[in-house]
Formats: sequence, C-alpha cells, structure tokens
Amino acid sequence: MALVTCTSMLAMDLYLPAIPDLQRGLGLSVEQGQATVAVFLVGLGLSQLLWGAALQRLGPRNCVAAGMLGLLVATLGCALADSAAMLLAMRLVQGVASGAATVVAPTVIRATLAEKDGVRGIAAIAMVEAVVPAAGPIAGNRPAGLQRLARHLLGYRADDPHCLSFRAARLSCEAAWS
Repeated sequence: MALVTCTSMLAMDLYLPAIPDLQRGLGLSVEQGQATVAVFLVGLGLSQLLWGAALQRLGPRNCVAAGMLGLLVATLGCALADSAAMLLAMRLVQGVASGAATVVAPTVIRATLAEKDGVRGIAAIAMVEAVVPAAGPIAGNRPAGLQRLARHLLGYRADDPHCLSFRAARLSCEAAWS
C-alpha cells in the first residue's frame, strides 16, 4: 500500500523541479506553470469523494487498479503534451487518479488489521510517505552528466518527471494486479 500511495505523491513531488523547464519548453507563463500544480491538487481533493463511492461499489483492488491505470495514462499524456491546455487536462486527470490511493490505503488497513496492527500499518505508510516529499524533488532534479546530454538533445522532456512517475505508476499497477 505504501508503494501505491507514494506513486501518487511522486506525481507531484517529481514534477515540481521541472516546472521552469516545462515553462520554457511549452512556452508557458509563470501563472500557467503554477496552474499545473493547482489543477492537480483540485483533482486530488475532489476525487476523494469519487473514490470513496467507488470503493463501496468496486472494492479496493479495482479502485487501486483503476487509479493507477488512470495515473499511468495521464502521466503518459503529460509527457506527450504539446500545449498548455493538454498539460492542464492531463494534470487534472493525474490528480483525480492519485486520489484512489489516498482513499483506499487507510480503508484497507482498517478493514484488514486489528486495531493495534492497523495503527502500526498506517504509521508504516506514514513513515514511507514522509520521505517522498523530501526525496521526490531531489530525484526530479538530477542534472548529472548523461542527464545534461539528454537535456541538450530533448529539452525539458529529458527532465521528464513524468518518466519516473510513469515507471512508478507501472510498478504500482503491477502490485495492484498481482
């Protein structure tokens, strides 16, 4: 469950260091760059109502699978976006898809573990999640030698936090379906 919730968090934390490059690459204004963050957060916040209802109907495994598949598709859409409108739309979908893990993880822990073990389970996820906001921007801002060459050849897409998010989402999908 920690991997699934971290994947959702990485969709934001890996993204932040690349915003200036995205602005240059897509010709976005500062406000449009900031809007990509705000749209993600709006989607994440509002989606929790959706995922709460979906959890009751579909069950946790299907919700996580749908959320991670949505995150995977939206991340690919972000990486391929060639306009501000496309990027904003895909960031909204990323936010909505990320909400699945936020709703499902605590529910599954409470439903499957005794009270004392449930507290430990949520604490374990919280410990893993505490590292992501610190490690994500560092991982997303990695201008080492090969990365510099890729940045020169591909522009902002070389930094692509979406590539790392894409890999993390894929791993979470595999975990959800196994």
